[in-house]
Amino acid sequence: MSSSINDNNKSIMDPKTYRKRRNENMKNDSSGILNLFKKELEMDNFHNFSQFYYSFVNLCVDSFRTIYDHTNVIFLLLDQIYYATDKEQKNIQLDAQHSANAAIIRSKYFLTQDDRLIKKAKIAYSILNIDTMPIKIDQFIQEVQ
Repeated sequence: MSSSINDNNKSIMDPKTYRKRRNENMKNDSSGILNLFKKELEMDNFHNFSQFYYSFVNLCVDSFRTIYDHTNVIFLLLDQIYYATDKEQKNIQLDAQHSANAAIIRSKYFLTQDDRLIKKAKIAYSILNIDTMPIKIDQFIQEVQ
């Protein structure tokens, strides 16, 4: 257990360790399920990924108490299948936190210039049934004019 915690802490502090661990997971996926999820998400089809996510949540239901918990895990799972990836785990966690903040305050819009963050937030909001719309600033200006 402490070895696992140490590995996780190292991956948070060292982007190379995180990417190496993620790449090994993808390479060792003999079932092909991770690639299936990625292709599905690229077609804007979240059904199987949503089912997978909720199965995961049901295994450790006590760990999911807040929107932060849910968005963080969704963003990490998306990164594990190379969907809108980030170079560092801390960026993933910050993106998840920002998208959760917009959802918590029930904002109609979540503004960002980060295309990857928009993709991940759309999926998280869809899975979690959140009405917040992630968009770029120029799209927001057009939307409110």
